[in-house]
Amino acid sequence: MTAAKPTIQDPLIPLLEALLEKFHIQIRREPLKNDERLPDARSGLCRIRDRQFLLLDPSEPEAHSIALMIGALKTMDLSDVYLPPSVRDRLENSETDTGM
Repeated sequence: MTAAKPTIQDPLIPLLEALLEKFHIQIRREPLKNDERLPDARSGLCRIRDRQFLLLDPSEPEAHSIALMIGALKTMDLSDVYLPPSVRDRLENSETDTGM
């Protein structure tokens, strides 16, 4: 069951979510740190069978979620995809190590 979406503050988030959906990456917001069955679970990109998911813990800072979404997009071939200027700037100026 997916947790309710948090209030979105940064206007970049819907743009990133739309781009990830174009690449068939499903975003799941799950409270990972509060589940004792998953002591080492953390937010990030994962593949389950033939599907890709970006797990985001809603308790983590919004900036961390944005960094993970940017990191997931960096794994994709974006050469033929229109990127809004704000997304392109963030992709070009983000650190190469996203912790994924």
